[in-house]
Amino acid sequence: MSKTANKIFWLVLANTGIWGILGFALVIFMLLTGTAKSLNSANADVVGGGQYSKGWSGGDAYHHDFLVQRYGIKAEQIDGYISSLGIKVDERATGKAFLKMQEESGIDVRVLIAFAQAESSFGTAGVAQQFPHANIFGYGAFDSNPNNGATYNNDQAVVAFRHTQIDQYGENTLAILDEAARTHNKPVYWTALDAGKTRATIMETLNKYIDDHGNTPDAPNNGGSQSGTGNVSPGIPSATIPKGYSVSNPQPQNILKPTGDPFPWGQCTWYCWGRLQQLGLSTNIPLGNAETWDDGGWPVSSTPKVHSIVVFAAGQAGAGDVGHVGIVEDVKSDGSILISEANFAGPNAGGLGITDYRIFSANDAKQFHYIQGK
Repeated sequence: MSKTANKIFWLVLANTGIWGILGFALVIFMLLTGTAKSLNSANADVVGGGQYSKGWSGGDAYHHDFLVQRYGIKAEQIDGYISSLGIKVDERATGKAFLKMQEESGIDVRVLIAFAQAESSFGTAGVAQQFPHANIFGYGAFDSNPNNGATYNNDQAVVAFRHTQIDQYGENTLAILDEAARTHNKPVYWTALDAGKTRATIMETLNKYIDDHGNTPDAPNNGGSQSGTGNVSPGIPSATIPKGYSVSNPQPQNILKPTGDPFPWGQCTWYCWGRLQQLGLSTNIPLGNAETWDDGGWPVSSTPKVHSIVVFAAGQAGAGDVGHVGIVEDVKSDGSILISEANFAGPNAGGLGITDYRIFSANDAKQFHYIQGK
C-alpha cells in the first residue's frame, strides 16, 4: 500500500473504464453496510462457524488465506507485540482496535497487523502520521496522491479492502498480490516486487510472539452448527443468528465468492446460488428475477424445509419490486423459520453482498413459497 501501492481507483480505471468507476462507487457504498466472514481454505479448521488456524492455512504466512484467523488472540498480546518493537501508538493501533477491525472485515488480525506495520509503522509514519484520523494501512494513498489516504479511516479501509481485493478480485494471499505485481495477470494492489514477503515475515514474527506470550486456546468445535444468542424480533434483519435457532456449517457468511455464480454480484439470487453450492446442493436453479423462481419447474410448496429456497413475491415481507429469495436455515417444531439472505431491501438491511438473518412466525411462514432442488 502507500508508496509501494498502485491503488484501487487508478487500477480499476485503467483496466475497466467506466464500469470500473461504477464498481469503485459501489465499494464506497458498501463501506457503510458492513461485511461478512471467512472463505474456505483447505488447510484451515472450520469450527464454530468460522475458520481458524494456529499456524497458516496455506502452509506458511506467504500463502496464508487472509480470511483464516487464529482463534483467541487477545488485545494484550497485540499490545505487547507492538510495544516490543519500541513503537508508541495512538488509539488507531491498539490491540482492541485491531480485533474490532478483524470482526468487521473478517480479515485475520495477523494480516492487518502486518500491513499496518509495513505501511505506516502503526500510524507513526507517512500519511497516517500527518493525518491523525487517516487509516494506518496506507489504503487510498495513491502513488500520485498519497494524501488521499486521509479520506479513509481504519474501519472504512479494511472493509473496502475486503470487498475489492478479496471478494471481487480473489487476491486473498500475499503470494497472489506479489504475483499480480510481477505479471499483471490480476489487478495490481502494490507495484513493489516481493512486498508480500516483507509482510509474511512480520506475520511469522507476530505469530511466534503470541506462541511465547500466552499462546491461544484451541478453537471450539460445536458439532457442525452454530447456535444463536441474539434477541431478534420476527421479520427484522439481524447480522447474527437469533437466539433459539441454529445454522449448519459452513456458515452463510463464508460464501462471498462462489465459483461460477451466474447472477450479479451481491444480489439475493447470487447469494442463494452460492449458499446452495456451499452446502453441496443442486445449483441448477431458474435464472431471472427472484419472484419468478417458483415458476421455474422446481417443486413448489408452502411447507418450509431446511435448505429450501424461500421465494417472496414483490412487496411481500419487505421484498422489492422484483421479489426476493433466501435460504431456510432452520425450521422449529412450532413452524417458525430462520432464513439467511443477502441484499434485503427492507428496514435495517445491509445492501449488496451483505448477509443477514430473519425469523418468521409459523403463520407468516405459511404465506411464502418454497422450492426444493431437483
